[in-house]
Amino acid sequence: MRQFQWAAGSIIGSEHQRVNKNNQDALTVRFGDDYLLGVVADGCGSCAHSEVGAWLAVELIIEAIAANPNLITDEDTCRELGEEILQKLPPQLPAEKYYLFTLLGFVITPKEAVIFGCGDGTLAINGEVTRWEFANNAPPYLIYPTENLRIITRLPTENLESLLIGTDGLDDWQKYQDLSDFWQQQKYFKNPDQVRRSLAIANKKQGVLRDDTSLISVRRNLEE
Repeated sequence: MRQFQWAAGSIIGSEHQRVNKNNQDALTVRFGDDYLLGVVADGCGSCAHSEVGAWLAVELIIEAIAANPNLITDEDTCRELGEEILQKLPPQLPAEKYYLFTLLGFVITPKEAVIFGCGDGTLAINGEVTRWEFANNAPPYLIYPTENLRIITRLPTENLESLLIGTDGLDDWQKYQDLSDFWQQQKYFKNPDQVRRSLAIANKKQGVLRDDTSLISVRRNLEE
């Protein structure tokens, strides 16, 4: 989809560095002539290997939607996609160690943009920011029997100017700097490593990003 540009990046949080943990976030972007897809996932920080499930989930979702960009047509098809992802996770791995993760994603086609997810995170559409927070930093995870992958919002693609999805590590960034830089500044769309670099520099200088922080930013291509 040449009418949109995208940028993405992820860094490990300072608290995870301090205790020698991996980055437990995951993100993936995929694009074609008639679609742009992005998903971020945040593995539970208290689980030993939750980044494994996070990475498996984002890749499985991207593969499913890339095969059919119009897959998510309503709440039922969104829920079914979540169920399909869970069924494809290796059953040999204990869920409480590997499969506690949040999800936030989007699919943009020529006609429509659909945002979907389960759990916490940050979403910005055309500059309007929404955050989901849960008591004791305990969001609902897709693996829970009561949870489903849900459509958060949808809008005609012609009405979409900018979009950002991110894990809850962005909560700390918003205390340090405005999120709008990520879709307003050209440097993020020129250099594929610029998002990661900016997050890393902020953490090195200020130590502001305690949690793993990942984001995908999209804006309408100014050259089209």
